[in-house]
This record gives sequence, C-alpha cells and structure tokens, in this order.
Amino acid sequence: MGFYKKPWWILFFVGLWLPSFARAADSFPVPVTTEVNTLQRVIDPIVIKMEKFPQFQGEKIGRLRLMAVRDGAWKVIPFQVDEVDKKGEYLFPIIFKNGDFRAAGAGKDRGIVSPLDELVLISRDLGERAKRNQWPSGLGMEIEARDPLDGGKGFAYLFSFHEPPALSPRDYVGLLPGGKAIYTDEFIFGFTDPVYPAVFNLMAFYDPQAPGDIERAMKRNVLDRLKIRATIRFLYGKIRMDVSETDTKGRLEAYLDGPVRVIKKYRNWVDLLPGIPSPSLDRLVFSYPNRTVLPNDLYLPFNPEAFITDGEVMVALDFTRRAAGSYIYNPINEKPLLIDGKMSPEERKVSEFTLAAVEKVSPWILIFNDEGAVLGRFFLSEKIWDGFRRLGPSSAFHYSFFYTDDDAAPDDPGLEPGKFGEFGFRGKGVANVPQGHYFINMVLFGKKGFKFGEESEFLKVDDAPLEITIR
Repeated sequence: MGFYKKPWWILFFVGLWLPSFARAADSFPVPVTTEVNTLQRVIDPIVIKMEKFPQFQGEKIGRLRLMAVRDGAWKVIPFQVDEVDKKGEYLFPIIFKNGDFRAAGAGKDRGIVSPLDELVLISRDLGERAKRNQWPSGLGMEIEARDPLDGGKGFAYLFSFHEPPALSPRDYVGLLPGGKAIYTDEFIFGFTDPVYPAVFNLMAFYDPQAPGDIERAMKRNVLDRLKIRATIRFLYGKIRMDVSETDTKGRLEAYLDGPVRVIKKYRNWVDLLPGIPSPSLDRLVFSYPNRTVLPNDLYLPFNPEAFITDGEVMVALDFTRRAAGSYIYNPINEKPLLIDGKMSPEERKVSEFTLAAVEKVSPWILIFNDEGAVLGRFFLSEKIWDGFRRLGPSSAFHYSFFYTDDDAAPDDPGLEPGKFGEFGFRGKGVANVPQGHYFINMVLFGKKGFKFGEESEFLKVDDAPLEITIR
C-alpha cells in the first residue's frame, strides 16, 4: 500500500499513457490515395441525414470528426451536426423565452446521433480518396461528392474517436449579438430594422480598404428590403386593405450558430380584420459562406373566398441607390444592363418571363459591380409549381414577374425613394387559393470579387446538385 502513496508513480503512469493518447488524437498514418480530388465546385453546401451513417447511431456527437486528405496528410475539416427531433424540428441551442434569449437546456436526446440529424459541410473542403487500411479510426465512413455535369469527385471521411483530435478552427459563418445579422468572409446580411424586426433589409460587401470591418460594411448596405405586399378586398370590394412587410408582426424565436451554417427561426403573422384568423409566416433562414436560403411557409387558416372578394400579392427584392452603377443580368438578357434609375427598352425585357421562358429556367437575377455580386432567385409553392420548379397550369392564381429601375418610382414604405434593380413577382386571384400551407423559397448568393460568367457556379447548386454516396 505504501507504493500507492508515493507521488512519483502518478508521473510514471501519466508518462506511459500520455503518448498513446496523443497518437490517438493527433498522429495519423500517412494516407495512401487512390483517386485525386477532381471536384471543381467550391461553394456547394452538402447536407446529409445521419440515417445514412448507421454505424454512428447513438454515438456521442462530440466524438465525431470530419476529415479529408489534403496536401498528402489527414486534416480535420469544418463540419457540424445539427440535431433534429422526431417531428422534424431543429433542436436549437438558443431560444427566445420570457422576453430574452437563453440556452435551451440539455434535453434527453441532445448530443447523441439520431437518424434525422444533419451533417453539414462545404464542398471546398473535400479532398482525395484514401485506402481503407489508411483510415485513422476503425469506426468511419466515406463520403463521395460527384458533379453530375463533368464527373468531378471529392471525398471526406466521418470518424468517431475515443480521444478526438481538435476541431478545425475555421468558422465560415458568424452571428452578431442578438441574432440580427449574419456575416461571412464574403458579405453581411440580416434583419436590422429596430421598428420592423421581420423585415429583411441588409446585404453589404466589405469595404476593400477595410476587409473584415463589419461595422463599416453595414454602412455600405445595397439592399433596401425584401418586400412582401398585398392588397385585399372584402365585402365585394367595399373594404380594401393594403398590407406590407411593415405590417408584419414577428420575432426571432431561436437560432444555432455553427462553423458551416447558421440557422434562424422566425415567427411572423399579420392581423387582418377582427374575427378573421391571422395568416402566419414561419421562416427558417439557412446561411452558408456564399448562400442563404429563406424558405417561407405561409399558412392560410381559412379559405380566402369565405372572407375575401379579391386580392393581389407581391414579393420582391429592392436595392438602394448604392446599387446604381452596377449591372443586372438574368436569363432573358443577352448582355448585362446598367442600373442607373432609368428604365431602358432592354431593361423592360427583363420582365418578360413568359410561361415558355419559365419552362426552361426558374426566375433569377444577378446584380454585380467591382465589389461583388448578389444573385437572387425564387422557387414557388409546390401546389403551383411542379417537381421541375416550372409554372404549372392554374386557373385560380396567376403569376407574373417584373423588374424596375426607376429613381422616381413611388416606394412607400421603403428605406429610400425610388426602385433600383427591383425584381420579383406578382400574384392575382388570392381569393381562389384554398386553405393550407404554401411555400415561397428565396435563395440568395453572394460573392466578393465576382467576375461575369461565374453566376453559373451559383445556379449549379440548385439546378445540378452534387450526387452524394456514402460507403
């Protein structure tokens, strides 16, 4: 027993075990590769349900590491596992409760892999393919991403370690205090209006003279706002109600901030006339280094025809005067057009999204200058659009697309007068839309130092998604 009272025995065993712990965590075999990384796409988010990884079910998320073979060595690359409950709801670590944001609490399932959880990574971090006997952990699975357009491939590996190596220090996406604005290395965007918190009104690139200066970049905002406007007529047109995004009530309900993406959950609603249930708009905002997805779930709790005689709705992106001097381009154009506050005959063609045009491509518009580019596109409700995102026949509800470049156009409410590069769609026949859920997905891409022609890299993400294989 006297042996165990000697302090030197502790140092002896620590010295004996510590090297093996270090090797388990940080020393990996030199990989032998069988395929080089030929994938040219670098901005694509890759989201995989954890049900694709049966070996890891019930495993602690904290033990997982995503790795790739890069520069002849194993590297831990940025990733995150976002937890999802059995109802399909994200388990947000930060929630709004009792008037403030606070930690959601541990919960019985938090921190443990379940089938609905999502593994998230970015295509730029993929690497070469390694031989199975060179994997640094016995518990692992291979991820292959293949470009369906040119066959290029890249690889990553998900492992579980008893003593995991350090996580990658790379953090692609950040969230400002209070969750209002999101920033990446490329641009900043968010909801910063203190009076109307439900209004999306910020998109800015960094000042080239002050890269990384977030406060300075926010003063260079090019986005007036995302407009959501409606005109509704009741009692056979005797009562008219005009509703805009500023009439929307709402709040940020929860968020999570990971190294690869930020997710924010908003709850919005509009109060109509007394006695009429309020339509609601649930919005999740998914933000990646170059891409933001805003899926809007509009719920109509009643059949509009029971209350509404007629109605119109408009959804559009409008930019500020700082966009003047930029160029716009979309599938209808033959060449980029200058934004100068004056509508030219060529610009009027931008609105000519006929059914034949939409059959070929979903509506999108690119605005770019020397600082960077913003590409916005809409994917509308599956009840109105078929599986190929093309406008399906509908006698009840009619869409039309428009573009406006007019510094004298009335714009109330708005951050500033005029419309600069405003792009969106109008829908008529609201009274004929039945009760239920409707989805309007808006996707935004941003890239600094953009060169004309690179918009194809944005469009590929949705039009030719990477093919993922798990082994």
